[in-house]
Amino acid sequence: MYYHYCQVSARTTTIRTQTQAISSIMANSPTPTMLALLALGLTLILSAAGPAAAQNCGCQSNLCCSKHGYCGTGNDYCGEGCREGPCYNKGGSSGGNTGVPVESVVTEQFFNGIKNQAPNNCVGKSFYTRQSFINAARSYSGFAKGRSNDDSKREIAAFFAHITHETGHMCYTEEINGASRDYCDRNNKQWPCQPGKAYFGRGPIQISWNYNYGPAGQAIGFDGLRNPERVSQDPTIAFKTALWFWMNNVHQVMPQGFGATIRAINGNLECNGKNPGAVNARINYYKDYCRQWRPMLALVFGLALLLSAAGPAAAQNCGCSPDLCCSKWGWCGLGGDYCGDGCQSGPCYRGGNAVGVDGLAGRKAAAGVDVTESNNNCSR
Repeated sequence: MYYHYCQVSARTTTIRTQTQAISSIMANSPTPTMLALLALGLTLILSAAGPAAAQNCGCQSNLCCSKHGYCGTGNDYCGEGCREGPCYNKGGSSGGNTGVPVESVVTEQFFNGIKNQAPNNCVGKSFYTRQSFINAARSYSGFAKGRSNDDSKREIAAFFAHITHETGHMCYTEEINGASRDYCDRNNKQWPCQPGKAYFGRGPIQISWNYNYGPAGQAIGFDGLRNPERVSQDPTIAFKTALWFWMNNVHQVMPQGFGATIRAINGNLECNGKNPGAVNARINYYKDYCRQWRPMLALVFGLALLLSAAGPAAAQNCGCSPDLCCSKWGWCGLGGDYCGDGCQSGPCYRGGNAVGVDGLAGRKAAAGVDVTESNNNCSR
């Protein structure tokens, strides 16, 4: 499920191959000295990355991570010792975790990695900068905050997936042929259109229409109705308009999955099969950015090394509630990544993906339906 691409995961064939090789070596000579060295090495890796407890958790946002590191619901998971998720004790980690610092995720390398894919003659290539984004994000403290670290990364990935699509890898600052289109809602008396002004798409998320320019300008500190051009003249204001739109229209639907963000931004033109190419492009950007922020492979490799001394690593992470699948990598959840190929226990799919309640590929979970390349209804 695209909702889970930023979760802690060990789905890497290379790591699996290396682990099997090392496991074979250790089976022939599992000396106490070797085990001690492996344990010491793993301790060093974990101490640099944070508390080891989180290594057994990679739960969906609606599931609790128990004190033993397993995903599920009910008192055994959400009660005493619950580490993250909808824990019963809101004074625990679930209530205090406000997400990752945006600047630690949106690095210069990540930002420029998007922008550098645009042609050199693009106006946006010299207009959009990481610093202008960071400056704008500081005005929206709620952006990518309020849930788990994984959820925080998902929201940042979703935001950049959409602006990548809207601007052609940050090539455009204005909508192509936008000046020839009428984005004036003359029935809106609260934010009346001004003579000679055009409200076509501008900035990273291509804000448009007078009823968006007006309140965005008021919130940010410029006259959006009389001076809409500022959005394509000042990069910090440009990113502020994108974040203003996001926080007012998209942020609240993030728990429903990435598909819901497509519907919030451009659902009338893209969802329900209207433009599957655009939907799939957004999804692919989202998947790509989430993959870039997976935990460092050395940590997963080190954990696999230690577990190989005791037997197959996959079973060490399983302890799912009965309604959840244990994936081939030992994580609890629902959907193709968990219940599909290699599923170890639980309501595993047999003979391919199950058909969801909407009649399309994918399994309906508590928060909605999967968005797949064949499911363009943007419900997940």
